[in-house]
Amino acid sequence: MDEKYIQIFCDKKKYQLIKIIDFNKRKDTATLHAKIPNTNKNILIKIFGSNAPPKVISSFKSEIEFYKNNSSLQCISNFINSEQNFFVIELFNGDTLPKIINSYFFIRNEDDLSNIFSQIKLIFNEFYNFEVETTVINKNTKKFVVESLIDRLGNLITSGPKGSERSNFEAFILRQFYKKNLKNLEKKLNIIIESWIKKNYKIHTSYGHNDLHCNNFLSNTNFSDSKIIDFENLTYPGIWISDLLYFYGTLFALLSSKKHLQNEIQNQACEHICSYEPRFNPNEIYKIVKLFCISAESNSRFRLYNKGIKMNKILQFNSTVKDLI
Repeated sequence: MDEKYIQIFCDKKKYQLIKIIDFNKRKDTATLHAKIPNTNKNILIKIFGSNAPPKVISSFKSEIEFYKNNSSLQCISNFINSEQNFFVIELFNGDTLPKIINSYFFIRNEDDLSNIFSQIKLIFNEFYNFEVETTVINKNTKKFVVESLIDRLGNLITSGPKGSERSNFEAFILRQFYKKNLKNLEKKLNIIIESWIKKNYKIHTSYGHNDLHCNNFLSNTNFSDSKIIDFENLTYPGIWISDLLYFYGTLFALLSSKKHLQNEIQNQACEHICSYEPRFNPNEIYKIVKLFCISAESNSRFRLYNKGIKMNKILQFNSTVKDLI
């Protein structure tokens, strides 16, 4: 698939191509901003080509089914239609949280996070439908939960948002520190999850986003409307606490150098998580939140400013693992 293919596709389907938002040669996928002629409606098209790997095709099908089955949710974009290798949703008129945070909290030097926190709670409450969809963790799902938390932590340290970069040296150092701590981290998380099983904590939902970082949270400038996007990594069932920890970790990293706001984020994350499972030990949750926050901040790809390798952040990751239990 190339630009010519994309243009021919749009002409054939009678979509007016505005721009190519993202083009992934390895996955043979593209995300397009287009309009439907005579309606002036802005749409987003996700499409894959003939060379797309089976895993990508499967993710597309899963994403389409999610939109079809959850069309009533206000926190996701309206589904319009789909065919074998593409689907169309309404384009939301908003920006990613990193863009909004850069504008408000770095350029304008504002420091009130209350609107963001309110919108986050509103959107997540609807997305996970906590009132009816939560279930308890048990011995059969313990491994799944631990692996999910390990996966999200590893992603925070070794990966990063699209379009972000870091030096090869930083990537090497972060991987080594993560590998060094991995065995101890798995051991401690297993102990924590085992205690949650004994207490019948509810941490499962019917589905999980599994990639809920700040770039996948869109909002308008006054935070009166927000959307969650990018459902290609959906898991069934989901682990809501894994998503929330991951999200707040990336939010914490974005505001690196603004310590008073980072403290607010950690406290808000603990309060938010404990509101869904009131039996959680707040001190234990705080340590886990801190672990995710420090993991994200150690990786310059999640920081808006204060870039480059920061050994103090990496060493702090070591200490948070040690202090977990």
